[in-house]
Amino acid sequence: TLFPYTTLFRSTVFGQQTNVNIANIHWLLVSEVNQEEALASVDSIQQLAFSFLVILSLLSALIALWQAKRIVTPITQLSVATRAISQGKSKQRVTIERQDEIGELASSFNHMIEVREKYIKTIHGNNQDIQQALNDLSEQKFAFDQHAIVATTDLAGTITYANPLFCAISGYSRDELIGSNHRILNSAHHPQAFFEQMYETITAGKVWHNEICNQAKDGSLYWVDTTVVPIKNAAGEPISYTAIRTDISHIKKIEEQLTQTALIADAANIAKSEFLANMSHEIRTPLNGVIGMNNLLLNGELSREQYNRCKIVSSSANS
Repeated sequence: TLFPYTTLFRSTVFGQQTNVNIANIHWLLVSEVNQEEALASVDSIQQLAFSFLVILSLLSALIALWQAKRIVTPITQLSVATRAISQGKSKQRVTIERQDEIGELASSFNHMIEVREKYIKTIHGNNQDIQQALNDLSEQKFAFDQHAIVATTDLAGTITYANPLFCAISGYSRDELIGSNHRILNSAHHPQAFFEQMYETITAGKVWHNEICNQAKDGSLYWVDTTVVPIKNAAGEPISYTAIRTDISHIKKIEEQLTQTALIADAANIAKSEFLANMSHEIRTPLNGVIGMNNLLLNGELSREQYNRCKIVSSSANS
């Protein structure tokens, strides 16, 4: 058995004792070896192993750094591209020539950018079309407002919109009309059944058309040719009404004047007929007397000249 100990010379050694029997004499044989010499090979192996371990660690670290860079670099590129897109740079692309999951991710990212660009172009084109449609609609509304009297109401008849012509013809301001019921214009010219028929038509979702006499704020009456159109929801149920009117007051005045003229003409015709009847009656009696007396003269003794004159009287009286 080896055991360490220190010699008289202060050196550490490994010793091994062996019992020896020579000539029936028992001897104790002690073998020594210097510790440094004994462990020199072990220390060499240990240093070699440590050096190998350090080299292996450095190599592992380098491989890990290379692999990390290989993974992190494309992810960093994706991050930079994403940040650029968020800043409005929609043409940003990622170039990664790899066939693994990172390359697939980069390809998907680039495809997403292409789809996004197409979508933005489509939206931009649609926005331009919508804006143009809104501009056209605004121009059409302006032209429409120059001629038509337009108002919208809810289902209860409360006015929710009134264009300038509506305000002008009614004499009410927009603030006075909005929120008021349409009965504010009722002139009491039409019977209740007239409005009942109108509401029965529009509540059924149909268009109603007729002429209405309204009363302005100052009490004056005006006539409008009216069309009421129900505005429906997706289920086809009315949710509001739009009334489009045209001022026909001047036409109604002309109609009234024509009616009065016709009445006057009828009265004149009646007077003429009565006059002619009276004249016919008044003339017939004395004219018959003239014809009768003239016939008596023709049957009497007359000169040729007198006879010719009586024939003229007879012919004129018969005519």
